[in-house]
Parts: sequence; structure tokens; C-alpha cells
Amino acid sequence: MPVDGAPTELRVGDQVLAGGRLIAITDLRYRHGGTRTMILAGGRLATAERTVRVYRSHTG
Repeated sequence: MPVDGAPTELRVGDQVLAGGRLIAITDLRYRHGGTRTMILAGGRLATAERTVRVYRSHTG
């Protein structure tokens, strides 16, 4: 299920769209202020600076 959230609301296990595919976030690090560095599956790095659309499993 798609969720729009601030960088501080991201969770390990969320997935982001990168290169036309959903890639899982495997680690999150603070960079400075409200930005976060996302470490994605496969070792890719990305920075979340504003609202980010992530895909999250619906847990009921």
C-alpha cells in the first residue's frame, strides 16, 4: 500500500521505487536535520529530503 511520509517516518522494510522497481530499505541513517540516508537492498544509497512515497505491507 502506498504511503507518503516525511523522512523521519520511514521504516526499515518499506520499499521505494527506484529504476522502475520496488527496492526495500535495509537501513536508515540520519544525515543532518530532517533528511535521512536510505540504504537500499543491493547496497544502493539514496537520500530522503522531503516527503517520500514508500510502499508498505498492510498489516491487519
